[in-house]
Amino acid sequence: FIRFNPDSFINSLGTKKNPYMKLRMESLKNEIYKQIDRITNEENKELLEIVYLFYNGSENNL
Repeated sequence: FIRFNPDSFINSLGTKKNPYMKLRMESLKNEIYKQIDRITNEENKELLEIVYLFYNGSENNL
């Protein structure tokens, strides 16, 4: 699953962020391509994986 938060969030550095939707969509597109590549290369190790985009504490430090 890719969880996508359209609202403002606090990144892992403790800074409140609210990136433009265009930037968020670009990040979402890149994550989708990344996951397609992982599936194609059989890099998935778990039955279920969850990726959080733009959530509090996320590593996405835009």
